[in-house]
Amino acid sequence: MARSKKTAPRKKARGRRWGAWVFAFLALIACAAVLAMHISASVVHVQYAQVYLQDLPAAFEGTKLLFVSDIHLMGVNTPQRAAKLMESLAQLQPDLLLLGGDYTSQSLLEMHEEDARNAQASRRREFFEAIAAFPAPTGKYAVVGNHDVSVPGLREALAAGNITLLQNEAIRVLSGNDALTIVGLDDFSLGERNVQGMGSMVASSDCVIVLSHSPDAFPAIIASEAADGGKWADLVLSGHTHGGQFRLLGGSPRIPSTYGEKYLSGWVEENGHSMLVSNGVGCSVVNLRWGAPAQAHLITLYRAQDSAGGL
Repeated sequence: MARSKKTAPRKKARGRRWGAWVFAFLALIACAAVLAMHISASVVHVQYAQVYLQDLPAAFEGTKLLFVSDIHLMGVNTPQRAAKLMESLAQLQPDLLLLGGDYTSQSLLEMHEEDARNAQASRRREFFEAIAAFPAPTGKYAVVGNHDVSVPGLREALAAGNITLLQNEAIRVLSGNDALTIVGLDDFSLGERNVQGMGSMVASSDCVIVLSHSPDAFPAIIASEAADGGKWADLVLSGHTHGGQFRLLGGSPRIPSTYGEKYLSGWVEENGHSMLVSNGVGCSVVNLRWGAPAQAHLITLYRAQDSAGGL
């Protein structure tokens, strides 16, 4: 009996040591995983595409569009850091800068709603002022995202960055006698839905690029018609989904779309309409990504040689 009493404490100590080693190993794996997800969120991949449009005027042949969506200024993604990203993207020498909404969002540390809105407005203004000199000779345009709706002053903040907000509005970009039309929809989930109204402002022969923060507007765009009937949107650019942000075992825990993974990421062709859904450059809730890399897009426009158009 005395012998067994002496050996029992040693066995317990050995078990505690093994438990500590297992805990340390699991903690190391967790830290490595968080670091990998942080790096994935921090590296923005430029995606290049050549898009052929049937209605593209000759004067816009070779026009380069830089599409950047879901910047989500918060946490480590400060206005200064985002401005440096835009400075790097300026080296691509785009003709047009198009922004897809969600320029800021609430940090986990900003619990009080009014203080959070003020902080977001301040970050957003600082960022746009910092990129006011971004070179895009043909124009700089932006739309509203769902995170922008509750934070007032977006139009004024964009104007400080020499960027025009299109909120259920259209603008004709001129080059001699030719024109390229940019249509910006209001946020499809929280804003005023007026897709048919926007379609009725253009003719089917116009070359129209549509900015819609959410890809959920795509079916409504397809179903609506131009003023003279027929297809009116030549190219649709969207973001919002973040590509799922976390892709694990082929799926995402949350996809902010009514259509699930149908419009999750990448190029979509449907009923003769083309849409790009960007993963965006920022993150929602936490600055972490996995399996859904951050993206910006440089799109070069060419005239289609046949009636098919598309990529």
